[in-house]
Amino acid sequence: MDKLAHGRKRPWTGSDYPYQVDYNDHFETPMAAYQDIAPLLDWLGSSSMEEGRGKGRKTLCIYDPYYCDGQTESLFRQLGFEGIINRKRDFYRDIEQKQLPEFDILVTNPPYSDQHKEKCLDFSMEQLRTQGNPFFLLMPSYVASREYFRSRDQKGDVMYLIPSVPYEYTHPEGTGKDVPPFASLWFCGIPRDKQQQLMDHWKTIPWDHGRIKPSLASSWNDLKETGTISTAKRPNPRQRKKRRQHAQSLNNSQQKPASQQNTKGAAVITSNDKKAPSEAPKHKKKQKKSKHRDGDGQRKKKRF
Repeated sequence: MDKLAHGRKRPWTGSDYPYQVDYNDHFETPMAAYQDIAPLLDWLGSSSMEEGRGKGRKTLCIYDPYYCDGQTESLFRQLGFEGIINRKRDFYRDIEQKQLPEFDILVTNPPYSDQHKEKCLDFSMEQLRTQGNPFFLLMPSYVASREYFRSRDQKGDVMYLIPSVPYEYTHPEGTGKDVPPFASLWFCGIPRDKQQQLMDHWKTIPWDHGRIKPSLASSWNDLKETGTISTAKRPNPRQRKKRRQHAQSLNNSQQKPASQQNTKGAAVITSNDKKAPSEAPKHKKKQKKSKHRDGDGQRKKKRF
């Protein structure tokens, strides 16, 4: 798990891995993200099994196929979950060689680079529909608007947990950006016959983690109506460049002192400038004297 891609790609010189890794994919998922889904894991563990065979935090088996630096298991154990599988193995090779472990629920934050999101979605959807294993994928919210996701979720198997505060990610090297340049979202693969029950249960769960309780959305339309995702067409590269330049221009103008700011077409007068000569007053046209008026200009004789 624990792989958040943002920025340019560059190799990571961390611990040895039996697969190719990218620095930008190795950002650890924070405790807050696991706290948000813990009540859902509890409910699924107790209700998804056969009657009388429900599993609690000590026996529920959670599988995270993407390994970063081992923090996943540590954080889950702090929450009381003991059955965690998060190994430094090539996930895709395990699929090909059919060496996958048995598990109850898949919880992961897949790498965001290349085709990892699509591959993870394919595997998770297949496990949900054939084995009944729920999944929780932590990915950017924009994924919900992408065609590669919507084409895979035409049956409506996915619910969405919307964090109340942005998740802050950390890199094992202590470098990189803590807050990503996009919002994160839990994509929750839940059997359709249990979705309404889970929604009703979520409303009754008390919350005391020092932040507002996350929102649980049952459909893509709910995400759109709440403004969690944007359905507007993304501008092309040239349009995005112009917008960045315009924003930078506005930012630069706002940072200038008021004395240096000037409106278009206005002259800036400094102490060294010579005072512009004032315009000569216009002389009134001299009126011709009339024999019918006196010296004060009063008419001596009426015209009519």
